[in-house]
Amino acid sequence: MSMGKRVEGSDVLLVKLRPSDKLRATGNRVELEPLHDVRTGIDGLGLAASQKPRWFLARGVDDQATPWDRAHAQVAGQLGIDASDVVFAEPDLIHRLHPGGDASTSSKMALDESCALDVQDADHGKAVGPDRFAWHLEGRYSQLGAARDEVSFSDPRTRIAHLDTGYYPDHETKPPHLREELGRSFLEGDVNPSSAADPDNDLWFADNSGHGTGTISILAGGSVSAADGAILGGAPEADVVPLRIADSVILFRTSALARAIRYASDLGCQVATLSMGGVPSKAWAEAVDDAYEAGLCLCAAAGNRYRATPPFSLVYPAHYARVIGVCGVMANGKPYKNLHGAFEGVFGPESAMETAIASYTPNIPWAKFPCPTVVRLDGEGTSSATPQVAAAAALWIEKYKHVLPRDWRRVEAVRHALFQTAKLKRNRKHFGNGVLQAKDALAIRPLLTFAQAKRSSNSFAVLRLITGLGINVETMREEMFNIELTQRWLQSEVLSEILPDPESTRDLSKKKLKRFMDALIADEEVSLTLRQHVATRYSVVVGEPAPASSRRGLVAELPPVSVSDPEIPEPPYRRLRVYATDPSLSRRLDTAEMNEVSLRVRWEKLKKGPVGEYLEIDDRGPHRYTGVNLDDPALLAQDGWAPSEGNPQFHQQMVYAVSMKTIEHFERALGRPVLWRPKPNPRNPHDDK
Repeated sequence: MSMGKRVEGSDVLLVKLRPSDKLRATGNRVELEPLHDVRTGIDGLGLAASQKPRWFLARGVDDQATPWDRAHAQVAGQLGIDASDVVFAEPDLIHRLHPGGDASTSSKMALDESCALDVQDADHGKAVGPDRFAWHLEGRYSQLGAARDEVSFSDPRTRIAHLDTGYYPDHETKPPHLREELGRSFLEGDVNPSSAADPDNDLWFADNSGHGTGTISILAGGSVSAADGAILGGAPEADVVPLRIADSVILFRTSALARAIRYASDLGCQVATLSMGGVPSKAWAEAVDDAYEAGLCLCAAAGNRYRATPPFSLVYPAHYARVIGVCGVMANGKPYKNLHGAFEGVFGPESAMETAIASYTPNIPWAKFPCPTVVRLDGEGTSSATPQVAAAAALWIEKYKHVLPRDWRRVEAVRHALFQTAKLKRNRKHFGNGVLQAKDALAIRPLLTFAQAKRSSNSFAVLRLITGLGINVETMREEMFNIELTQRWLQSEVLSEILPDPESTRDLSKKKLKRFMDALIADEEVSLTLRQHVATRYSVVVGEPAPASSRRGLVAELPPVSVSDPEIPEPPYRRLRVYATDPSLSRRLDTAEMNEVSLRVRWEKLKKGPVGEYLEIDDRGPHRYTGVNLDDPALLAQDGWAPSEGNPQFHQQMVYAVSMKTIEHFERALGRPVLWRPKPNPRNPHDDK
């Protein structure tokens, strides 16, 4: 993924806005679309869901800048809202990492007209399993077969969300309890958003048609006729909700995954499996944290690499502490790596392995798309390992579901059972907590005394030292810098080699920091805004000015000064003075000062009256008074008329201001603008248009 160069769809931002913003931009240049539906209810702080900041997709922003430069720019001005209403902004990136397969290996996952049976692959040093179907389920390996036989499912069944490229409805291994009616597609452009079936859009350059069909068969697949009816899936009796987030595991948007995680949590799924990943995102971090606190155990692929391509450590969201990151182990017990130029897994850094576990790959049975009865035997990648861990988590939760709470303690309890019983624990560097032993985990009864895992973070100690804006708490701008920096660190071999674990300050020297900052400033994939900021921080962190060689090109890349007058955007609000309580209090010296407030009212062009889009103030007292002109520059400059009982134009001003604020609060609680009935024409009582 290129973050310093313009990419397809880079005119879309993810922005988090306070509830005082309108649900549409006041300017006409940008379209705001809520990322999630508004939840109902009251949170632990006593706030209604409609009162909390919300995520929006902002479309139509300036697409000439690079994605992060655009996010760093004056977002509020672009959106036509008050700057104080912007909580955060980040690009809706198209992730191009390789956690499940890439173009070089996609032919195995894509359409194969011959529907030939692919056998286990021993090339490039890949370990093969025993010559028995679904060998990975056996007691010597994951123990999923024995664990599956021990657990009897009952309604309501443990529910697993399957986040992938969809599924093939006609394959014989389709999970017996697939909840197709709950399935959704979060992929823009899909004809039927209410279906997660894989339409095989055939991306010739990165086709992973059938990736979801393969992973869902490992998760909960049914019997395979060619294997004498043997059951393929680890948890075939669980409810499975298919959620389609991409056509390809190497080409999906930040927004699609954020929406899918939220949807799975809202459905009450206890487990989710994700054989994809990418670079970090604040929208992802918040979705993961919300799901964790609701009791959703998310199992996510650690990621794969091909030769010297990125990623160079665990991808996100597997990297987060509230997610089980799933790495690969081969049939011979060795890490899924050093395969001489073939597809292999990624591991580390040390801080990310604290909540990781490993399961088996390559050469795992994998349902083949679009061949209804064919299961290839050479499935590979951490994509194959991840659904095994998710299946084990579902089996454990089903066994103990009657005593498990429906919150984060359920996640910690199942993680404890899986981690405590895993084998090969000594190889923490590659296996984290060890290698999955599903049957042994079932013997561990729930422990509900663990503390919450730390919240999902997108920045690290060393990176905060470099960006250095915040004192105790990250500012919005620093958090934006740190996310972009972490994204680039994950993809840059140079940066990841200098700082293998940016969370660790061990062996951190001024020389190493200098090398890192030099490389960052010179990296053209990084936004100009961040590179310039790091250059200004250089002397503070390193103790000397940034060398000219590393700063070369920063000034040259500054955008040219516009030769035409810039367009002046309309303000998002106007301020109007009103009485705070009782007008009579303004007559008393001790209460006069506290009885005047200024309301912030959404900006709109007004006629005398005032007359706007929603309201027309018609002042018919003893006399028909002239309507106030609130667009008069003199009134705009002083927040309207000063409160006065004897001024009829102040009366009109206050009625308008209070009424508009009431409508604003009502719309916020409703979650959308009010659809008012059109006003009849008084000259024609039969005309209601």
